[in-house]
Amino acid sequence: MRACPVCHNSEPVHFYDKPPDVLTICPECRHVFWGRSPSVEELESYYAHRYSATHNQQAIQQSNAGYYERHIVELLAAVRVPKESVRFLDFGCSIPVLLRIAKSMGVGEVIGVDYDEEAHRFGKEHGVRMITSPEIDSCLEDGSLHIVRCSHALEHLQDPGETLSRLIRKLRRDGVVFITQPNIPVFNCAPSSTDLKDTVYPEHLHFFSPISLMEMVTRSGLVVRRFFTHGNETQGHAAYGQMLDLEYGRTRLARWRSAGDGHFGPLNNYPFYLGENSVVWAAL
Repeated sequence: MRACPVCHNSEPVHFYDKPPDVLTICPECRHVFWGRSPSVEELESYYAHRYSATHNQQAIQQSNAGYYERHIVELLAAVRVPKESVRFLDFGCSIPVLLRIAKSMGVGEVIGVDYDEEAHRFGKEHGVRMITSPEIDSCLEDGSLHIVRCSHALEHLQDPGETLSRLIRKLRRDGVVFITQPNIPVFNCAPSSTDLKDTVYPEHLHFFSPISLMEMVTRSGLVVRRFFTHGNETQGHAAYGQMLDLEYGRTRLARWRSAGDGHFGPLNNYPFYLGENSVVWAAL
């Protein structure tokens, strides 16, 4: 078994048999991941040619337009910079509807990062600058971005921590990072008889626990301002209740106990974090 891709613990534990491979769990940060990883070339080809079309991303992105308008207002409020001066990067943007809306709302520069060919065509048609992940270092100046957004993107990567660190180098000292992605609670480090949602290879390569997510974010040099989960938390408790290691989570996550959001209730905050999705607001 390979080492944990987040904290690098070298002794992962067998978690669940799931063709075409096996899922493992890290005894240290409770990250769940596949025993093997696709190559960078395999992932680039998959996301350039297949993912968007098979997941109807054009329709999904357009259906979120109302939410995107509110979300952009929230992001702009967090940086407190005139919107005409803001440089806004959306990593793993897919069809860049959000960035098109941000541009129409007067945001100074919008940049999408994705491999998908359709996303690049859409961006070109709507004045959205599009690049691929390998171009981040050569196309963007260090310390130049006000907003870095990663929405349901990092779990798809071979090495999410390395990519996040590359993005953070491009962030201004007064900038903000927004991350949201699927969440799993803090599980016991033991084999499971229960499959996890969306364990689809090679799309979802990482299943972040609150501990592994905080480990990745803080290793990148960020300071967490807000951290909570949301969505179907009662179902999560019913599905995973016997698998939870609340005492371990309580100890490891105490540092962020005050960073939650009471609006979403106790099951989405310290020490439970049982919602389907995690949300992190962070800065340098």
